[in-house]
Amino acid sequence: MGEVEMDGRGRITIPKEVRKRLGMRPGDTFEFTTDDGDIHLHPKREGIVTIRRGEDWGDEAFHDAGEATFGDE
Repeated sequence: MGEVEMDGRGRITIPKEVRKRLGMRPGDTFEFTTDDGDIHLHPKREGIVTIRRGEDWGDEAFHDAGEATFGDE
């Protein structure tokens, strides 16, 4: 993953490519935990809604999709 260095105030920088891949943005908050000497950061994301839980899509999901996309021709 790479290596980072802690500054004199105890701060580390998460590399840009990691922030980008994980969708991290300024102002994001994290839960900080430790486990047997390891450090874990868990993003606190509110408002995430699961819209699909493994079920198949029903026909009603695509009702009139052509009309909605291309208009009534």
